[in-house]
Amino acid sequence: MGGSTYPASFVLHEGTFMSGITPVLVVRRHYMVTTDLRFDVLELPQPGMVRVLTRWNGKHELQHLAANMADAESWVSRNRYSNLVLQLVEDEPVVSTLRRAA
Repeated sequence: MGGSTYPASFVLHEGTFMSGITPVLVVRRHYMVTTDLRFDVLELPQPGMVRVLTRWNGKHELQHLAANMADAESWVSRNRYSNLVLQLVEDEPVVSTLRRAA
């Protein structure tokens, strides 16, 4: 906003609570990269998996990680989002060290 700068952040989706087929509460937690908390990546997406992303304001948000394209398309048919992008996971280099900007 204006001349203000904010540190990078990320959001973790903790759950969606339903009443029948209607979502009544979506719980997400926002974290700044400057937090003292540690987060570990337990498993990386494997080649052939499909990222279901939404695109908004030039940014992508992961909505779902599917085992394959058929599962991704099935998930998309049950979950309505605008600006969806399906991205096939390919062999990607693994980042061995994550650093936080000072």
